[in-house]
Amino acid sequence: MDSYSTNELHRMNYNSKYGSNWIIKDDKLTNQNQKNEFKLYATGDATISSGRIFIALPSDTIIDAKIKQKYNLI
Repeated sequence: MDSYSTNELHRMNYNSKYGSNWIIKDDKLTNQNQKNEFKLYATGDATISSGRIFIALPSDTIIDAKIKQKYNLI
């Protein structure tokens, strides 16, 4: 799975090809991330304008049942 920087996420999030605001970052986890690298995970959430919503989590986040439930990961 690819890792993305904050700038790359920002460019992707506001690219007219994919709509806007389809990537969400959790600021609490973002502040703890020393590397500033994120991985995208699909959620079960979607909007009419943007489609599937993705969550950007720090690349070193361990995905367990609690994280899956909190962010509604698929």
